[in-house]
Amino acid sequence: MRHDLEKMKTNANRLPAELKERIAKAGVTRAPVENITLPPALHFTHCGSVVNTAKRVFCWHRFTDAEVAALLAGQVIEITATSPKTGEPFTCRGTLEAGVMEKGNDKYPFVGFKPQFDKRTDLVSGVGKGKNVQFKGRGWGANEHWSGKDFTEQELAQLFAGETIEFEAKGKTGKPYTAKGALAARTYKGQKTFGSTLKFDERAPTTKPKKRKATK
Repeated sequence: MRHDLEKMKTNANRLPAELKERIAKAGVTRAPVENITLPPALHFTHCGSVVNTAKRVFCWHRFTDAEVAALLAGQVIEITATSPKTGEPFTCRGTLEAGVMEKGNDKYPFVGFKPQFDKRTDLVSGVGKGKNVQFKGRGWGANEHWSGKDFTEQELAQLFAGETIEFEAKGKTGKPYTAKGALAARTYKGQKTFGSTLKFDERAPTTKPKKRKATK
């Protein structure tokens, strides 16, 4: 750890004096990192470096005193955190685990919260357009009026082959419609993903032509 501190100081000294001056004038300050002091039994030694602390914040969730006590006792806890990519909350379980993070040619030992997620059973995987893709293939479009679409093996094969499929579905209001969809890249909340992007049949109501009144 002492080696890491010395390296951080050396890197800080490399910052241009002008940049330091601008930061000082702007009043930009970095919030101190809050750590958990680990008992000797949880210390992690790697290549001569000893890790004796762990971060108390994980994805903007600050562990409570009770959660810290449980983690230090080796227990699994459940928390609600915030995704740094989407900003959406998520729930996960986890415990403290030791590991080594590699960055370039450097290796940094650490002890931190390791999240555990339940394996989803609604996802299907395959190769589409030469890439490994995964999307919701069970219960697609489910709502209070409809249990959703479970794609058959034949439909999945068609989707992975780049074909368009068609099936009957129900909207959020319970109104039935015919859906057409194909596997295509799409952007969801700023993240590019693969999914079954569906285009709906638009059936405009037919209107009868108005009868003209006979002129006398």
